[in-house]
Amino acid sequence: MNNYNKFLEKIENEERFEDEIIESLEIKDEFIDNIFFLNTKFSNCSFNSATIGNDNFIGCSFENCKFNKVAFIESKFVDATFINCKFKDSHINDTMFTDSKFIANIFNKTTFKRAIYATSEFENIYYQKSDFKSCTLTTIKMNSVIFEESNIYKTSLIDIKLENNSIFKKTNIEKSIFNELSLKYQNFSNQSLKQTHFNDCDLSNSNFQNCDLTQSFFNNSNLSNSNFKNTTLKYASLNNSDLSNSDFTNSSLDYCSLEGMKCDDTEFENANISMSNLQKATILNSNFKKANLQHSILDYSTIENTSFFKANLSYISIHDTSIKKSNLFLSKRKHMKFNDNKLLKGENWQRKSKA
Repeated sequence: MNNYNKFLEKIENEERFEDEIIESLEIKDEFIDNIFFLNTKFSNCSFNSATIGNDNFIGCSFENCKFNKVAFIESKFVDATFINCKFKDSHINDTMFTDSKFIANIFNKTTFKRAIYATSEFENIYYQKSDFKSCTLTTIKMNSVIFEESNIYKTSLIDIKLENNSIFKKTNIEKSIFNELSLKYQNFSNQSLKQTHFNDCDLSNSNFQNCDLTQSFFNNSNLSNSNFKNTTLKYASLNNSDLSNSDFTNSSLDYCSLEGMKCDDTEFENANISMSNLQKATILNSNFKKANLQHSILDYSTIENTSFFKANLSYISIHDTSIKKSNLFLSKRKHMKFNDNKLLKGENWQRKSKA
C-alpha cells in the first residue's frame, strides 16, 4: 500500500491491517488509535508529529522508517522488528515490546516513560541524549548498544546480557536496578549513579573515578581491578563484594556497609571510611595510609599484611578480629574497642613503619 488516502480511510474506520506492505508513506499529524496490525510491513515510511495510541502490532516490521516527534502511547508490539530506523524528539510512554528485535536504530532526544521491554534483542543501537524513566527491561540481549549523554532514572534492568562494547557514556543512572549483569570494563567516570542497585553484577575493570555513588548498592558484586578514586560512596552498601586490586584513594565511604567484603591489594589512602560497618571483612595486603576509620566496626574480620600508617583508628571496634603482620605506626588509636589486650602490645601489629 502506497496510497495515503486509502491508508487514512482504513485508520478512520478502525479497520484491521493484515499481511499488508505499507511503503514510502509520509504520515503527518495523524492520530493512529485503536488499530490492530498483523504481519504488516512498514518500509521507508516517515512519521511526523503523529500519535500511535492503544494500537497492537503483532509480527510487524519497520524498515528504514523515520519517527520525528512521534508519541507512542499505551501500545503493544509483539514479535516486532525495527531495522535501520531513526527516532528523534519522540516519546515512548506506557508501551510494551515483547519478543522484538531492534537492529541499527538511532534514538536521538527520545524519552521512554514506563516502557517495558521483555525477551528482546538490541544490536548496533545508539541512544543519544535520551531519557529512560521508570522503565523495565527484562531478559534482553544487547550487542553494541551505546547510551551517550542520556539519563536512566528509576529503571530496572534484569537479566541483561551486554556484548561487544555496549557502554554507558556520560550517562547518569539514578534510582535504578541492575540485577545479575556483566558490566565489565565500563567507564562511569564523572557520572551520577546515586541510589542505584547493582546486585550480583560484574563491574570488574571499570572506572568510577569522580562518580557520585551516594546511597548506591553493590551487594554480592565483583568490583575488582576498578578505579574509585575521588568517588563519593556515602551511605552506600558493598556487602559481600570483591574489591580486590581496586583503588579508593581520596574517596568518601563514610556511613557505608562493607560487611563481608573482600580486599586483596586494595588502596584506601586518604579515604574517609568513618562510621562504617566492615564486619566479617577479609582485608589482605591493602593500604589504609592516612585513612579515617573513626567509629567504624571491624569485628570478626581478618586483617593481614595491611598498612594503617598514620590512619585514624579512634573508637574503632575490633572484637574477635584476627590481625597479623600489619602496620599501625603513627596511627591514632584513641578508645579502640577490642577483647584481646595483646593487640595493643605489638604482638599482632608491626611497629615498624611500612609507609
